[in-house]
Amino acid sequence: MHTSIAICDDEDIFRFQIREAVEDYCEKKKIEYTVREYSSVEEYLKRMEKADLLLLDMEMEEMSGIHLKEQLEKHGTNVRKLFVTS
Repeated sequence: MHTSIAICDDEDIFRFQIREAVEDYCEKKKIEYTVREYSSVEEYLKRMEKADLLLLDMEMEEMSGIHLKEQLEKHGTNVRKLFVTS
């Protein structure tokens, strides 16, 4: 089974750290995966690529992760969301 993971965080360093943790976990558990990164809610909404799991920063400059969660629910998008924040 293949898992598609999206990371949405406006800070490069945190996206990098989250990606490293995801890759480490998936490799240890022998999970097939792809990771896509988004630097803003707007970028994610614009591209709207299918994902099984969305790792989402709660506090971003332009639009919060909470707002994205609400938008996805309003449009019936079925993706598991995990909030990450400093």
